[in-house]
Amino acid sequence: PAHNNILITSSTVAPTSQLTIYNQVGQVVHEGKIVSTSTSVDISNLSNGLYFIVIRNEKEFFKTKFVKE
Repeated sequence: PAHNNILITSSTVAPTSQLTIYNQVGQVVHEGKIVSTSTSVDISNLSNGLYFIVIRNEKEFFKTKFVKE
């Protein structure tokens, strides 16, 4: 479970990688860009619950989930 921050790490980063976090009903609650191989995302303003992360660029699409406590 996450509390105030989540850390997104990748061995490669495309210059146009877009990060989107959705809540359980599909609403966008955070959007940003991934600009380095290690990016910290502040989630302190999110309510407790399950969230979905989508990272996409021109070549790749990745989806995962996390729980905010």
